[in-house]
Amino acid sequence: AYTHARVTKILKDLGPEGAVRGVVAEAIGRDSRRTGVKLTITADRTIIAAGTVFSPQLLRESGIARKNKNLGRHLTLHPATEIIAEFEEDIHGWEGTPQAYYLDHFAKEGIMFEGIFTPPDLVGLTTPFVGTKLIDFMKNYSHMTTFGIMIHDESEGRLIWLPLFGYTFYYALTPGDVKRIQRVVGFLSRIFLKGGATRVFLLTRNREFKTLDDIEK
Repeated sequence: AYTHARVTKILKDLGPEGAVRGVVAEAIGRDSRRTGVKLTITADRTIIAAGTVFSPQLLRESGIARKNKNLGRHLTLHPATEIIAEFEEDIHGWEGTPQAYYLDHFAKEGIMFEGIFTPPDLVGLTTPFVGTKLIDFMKNYSHMTTFGIMIHDESEGRLIWLPLFGYTFYYALTPGDVKRIQRVVGFLSRIFLKGGATRVFLLTRNREFKTLDDIEK
């Protein structure tokens, strides 16, 4: 077994029906930089398990299945976000199990709710706030709690090539998925406000709710 090695190409016989014979890889350091050491590994069978994002890139770069119209297409995710609610009392939501509850009442509609709490040292990276608003948010983080949502998407993405950037995925939510996300964001926000929250933060954009009328708008 090899660690700290990145596969760069799949070895195959010449021709469109050429059999796969193994892989070529390059060694990388702990900083993910190339060390200059290359590996050639041959095998009777090669299993590509580079995930949804990297597998089609590796296949395409290796000249495999390029004529297959499905290569790099039909990417589905589980679009997710969370609602953060601020209360008057101290909560210290980072103590205890961060993901201990879920609600599957709307599972048949492709909607799941999951309890989740991001620790203070990471939450600043996940919020859309900057400057004084971020400072205010972090000062009051001990008074906050969160709950997450994700949907079973009907949207699909695909692999594309962009000059200067290389491979990336294009993915856009369908109107139906947007509507479901709006619904669950409103659902959770109403629960928090009716439960005594002074304000509710959205991570999808720099916005907060203080009243039920804010949610409707």
